[in-house]
Amino acid sequence: MKITVLGIARSGISAAMAAVRLGHEPFMSDFGVPEKRFIDEIEKMRIPYEIEKHSERVFESDVIVVSPGVPSNAPVIAEAKKRGKRVISEIEFAYENFEAPVIAVTGTNGKTTTTTLIYNMLIASGKKALIGGNIAPGIPLSNFILEDKDVDYIVAEISTFQLELIDKFNPIISVLTNISPDHIDRHKTMENYIKEKMKIFKNHGKSDYSVFNNEDLNTRKNLFMIKGQHYRFSSKKILNKGAYLKNEHLFFHDGENETEICSLNDIKLPGIHNVENVLAAACAAMLAGGSSEGIRKAIRTTNSIPHRLEYLGQIKGVHFYNNSMCTNPVAFRKSIEALSSKNIVLIAGGREKNTGLGDMGKAIVEHVKYCVLIGELKERLEKELKRYGYTNYYKTNDFEEAVRNAFKLAKKGDVVMLSPGAASFDMFNSFEDRGNKFKAIFNIMKKEYED
Repeated sequence: MKITVLGIARSGISAAMAAVRLGHEPFMSDFGVPEKRFIDEIEKMRIPYEIEKHSERVFESDVIVVSPGVPSNAPVIAEAKKRGKRVISEIEFAYENFEAPVIAVTGTNGKTTTTTLIYNMLIASGKKALIGGNIAPGIPLSNFILEDKDVDYIVAEISTFQLELIDKFNPIISVLTNISPDHIDRHKTMENYIKEKMKIFKNHGKSDYSVFNNEDLNTRKNLFMIKGQHYRFSSKKILNKGAYLKNEHLFFHDGENETEICSLNDIKLPGIHNVENVLAAACAAMLAGGSSEGIRKAIRTTNSIPHRLEYLGQIKGVHFYNNSMCTNPVAFRKSIEALSSKNIVLIAGGREKNTGLGDMGKAIVEHVKYCVLIGELKERLEKELKRYGYTNYYKTNDFEEAVRNAFKLAKKGDVVMLSPGAASFDMFNSFEDRGNKFKAIFNIMKKEYED
């Protein structure tokens, strides 16, 4: 079978390589100019490709597989559909060739933490599992094609970009953490964004499980779109089906019996939002046959997720947290509130995704001792802070200067936190790149002061 893969990057290359393993004939096409490392990889594999265009050869295939970086409204996709070609996402292509069942996690915030926790809970329960999808640094699901034999579950983080072009993709357990404004630059409206998130439940039947946040307003408004058996999680209400917080302990109820999961003190990840992530993960893991002992062990030992309130250590008594994954206003407030008991010197700013600032300014005024503003948002954030009469801020376009000045402004016992509240593409290649540079500067500074 001939397969065209649109998009020459991590997911597209994974799909093309899987096509080769399956005995198909892949061809890759990218309208832009991919990174040299990706070109080197496909040339090494001798996979035919084209760049800076989509030629007629794109349509000389049986199936067109689309990478998540290619918008579903791209002209090449419209033309392919017009010609009657089957157009699917990379996760759809992977799913159609899987043997193991999928547990999928989507949502605006908390996806990676919840996905990681589910995986850790299943492994600690003696299950065989793989973890991938949108989770950083990026393990495309196509990597697991022909590699998932003797595996109990594939645990996958799924983004709205990946859900845009699904067809039959149907996890046996789907988790929706929450929905708040994000990626409006791509989806155009909040309504469109919500519809894409809800596609995670699109193909659910009566035997599939849907896990979602009982307190999330956008989710509750769209319950009619959630198929399968409903299981909720809540940090505020006792439920008759799902996971919840009661008397500072976490419980799971299957509709008949209540099982204690752990104490609130067992959770090492800071913030009430991480309690909700643990509840979501525990609910999914229990439904997947995880043991309460294994789930409890995973909760106690999962104490840091890269780029998500990741504790780096301290220099001269000043603590450093890398929260580079914070790319929207809702995550911004939750992250700051998680450490609000400490004096925070904050590094914030980046590229907005048409979400607006929300109450970023208010959160800074309420919880932040001093703020260093960076990136494209720094002028707008400054204007917002001035509106509140807040003057404890500094602006710079130099990231290392931002980190070093934040440290100079902090005292022993204070926290220096990178929590941008916006995308990274104004100054960096990705949020991982931003977070890794923050960690590198921290390590240099630590060595300087220790020496």
